[in-house]
Amino acid sequence: MKKWEYKTIYRETAIEDQREADYIGDMLSGYGCDGWELVSITDQIDSTKNAGKNAVISVKTSSLIFIMKREYQEK
Repeated sequence: MKKWEYKTIYRETAIEDQREADYIGDMLSGYGCDGWELVSITDQIDSTKNAGKNAVISVKTSSLIFIMKREYQEK
């Protein structure tokens, strides 16, 4: 039976332009050369609310989470 190992990659930015898309493509190609296969990408919007004396502040950030897997190699 095959055994798998997993890697989670967290990027605190969304893809906003072609340069960023190319960077992510190069990053994934590098992991692919090391035997990693992309399983899933999740786009996550984080919201933070802080209630001050007279105000509520809401901050949103976007992040991408990449889940990678490869066959486990005995060491």
